[in-house]
Amino acid sequence: TELTISMIKRLEDDTRNMPLPPPKWEWEVNKSADETWMDILIARLKWPVPSVKLWVAEQLSELLINSSANTELKLLKELASRQLESECIEILCIFLMASDSGYVPNQAIGKFVKARSILSDMIIRDIEPCTASLGVYANDVEQWLTNDENEYQFDLCQGNEVPLIYHSRLKNEEDKTGLPFLEFYKNEWIRTFEYSHNQEQSISYFLGSNRHKFTGQFYTKNSHRGRSAYLRTLRVAQVFWKMPREYAESLATLALPLEPTLFKLDTRTPKWFPQWRFGLNITEANIHLFITQTLKSIACQYPERKLGALSFPIKLNSDTWIDFSIIRCAQLQPRPAPIKYSDRSFGFSHGEKLKRTLKVFPNLKTLDTYKELRPLVGTCLPISRYGHWHLDVESRGIYMPLLDTQDNHVETVRKGERFIFKLDETELGEFKTWLME
Repeated sequence: TELTISMIKRLEDDTRNMPLPPPKWEWEVNKSADETWMDILIARLKWPVPSVKLWVAEQLSELLINSSANTELKLLKELASRQLESECIEILCIFLMASDSGYVPNQAIGKFVKARSILSDMIIRDIEPCTASLGVYANDVEQWLTNDENEYQFDLCQGNEVPLIYHSRLKNEEDKTGLPFLEFYKNEWIRTFEYSHNQEQSISYFLGSNRHKFTGQFYTKNSHRGRSAYLRTLRVAQVFWKMPREYAESLATLALPLEPTLFKLDTRTPKWFPQWRFGLNITEANIHLFITQTLKSIACQYPERKLGALSFPIKLNSDTWIDFSIIRCAQLQPRPAPIKYSDRSFGFSHGEKLKRTLKVFPNLKTLDTYKELRPLVGTCLPISRYGHWHLDVESRGIYMPLLDTQDNHVETVRKGERFIFKLDETELGEFKTWLME
């Protein structure tokens, strides 16, 4: 402590006579409080935490709907400043969310896109079906690999800052076609430095420790660069290798940060949710009593419904959490043994491009291994669309109804602020998520 105080005092002495300009606390002199808060909100969108990006995007989309003119101008200005393809997608997603609530842009959004991609074209066409303005490409893709020997830590970033799913998906395409998708993936990563140089962004603040490697769930500059290189590689395949547009669009959907069926859901804590009243006295009896009280509260709130699954954590203090997961099963034997539950192994969910629905297919191979207790609901693996902004929901899991046949599938749709499951035209159930305080 004494050393720190001594160093601060020395710094004060050394800088005492320096002519420092007075700090400018406002961006513009005559800016209103609303405009200032708007700028703060847009700046917050650059935070690398996915859930923060989702909350900010939802707030900005609401402002876009309710006070469209000023908000639209600021968002379009921000869109025009974005250098990487993935960074442009973030801003376009705000317009996409607002358009679902009836928002119609006053200007052609595409005129402000400076790093066009297959995915940005899809989003703009969804918002403005008749538009001819889709923006400009940051630079042209080329048929030949660059001779730049600096790879800018491409291999190091795979699976760390850049989610490995993009490398894996392009490797699948390379294995199927024999075309050098991975070489061009690395090539397009290098070429992004031609128009966006900065590669540094520390996220140790959000991790609470000085880790040597980042994790792919965070949106660093390099994670944007990796997603942009992925989209650019798909354009190479489309332009030079004649990849069909429909197929390229289905692959590009992996870089969409939103899951279209999940945004704008009601995330308020439900009224039936009870309080843990046992402090740190964590015993089997107290846990059983708490679960019993919870199930009774749900039954009182929804007397005509059956609970399919329930999964949530409870924070007792900074070091102690209790994690609950309960699923409904069909009892097939008189004295069934406890089952071992495996996340995301019960089926697959498929989302087609930007459609606001998901199709759920059961994994009968896994389900058939349950001979005594058979789960009726379970978490499924997203195979074509993964909304990274919804990481909190996806990591907890969406419990979906499981059919015992491959001849049909459950469909999920968003209905207002509800997320419902349907079989043909029959509503099977509803998924609810909320934010823990």
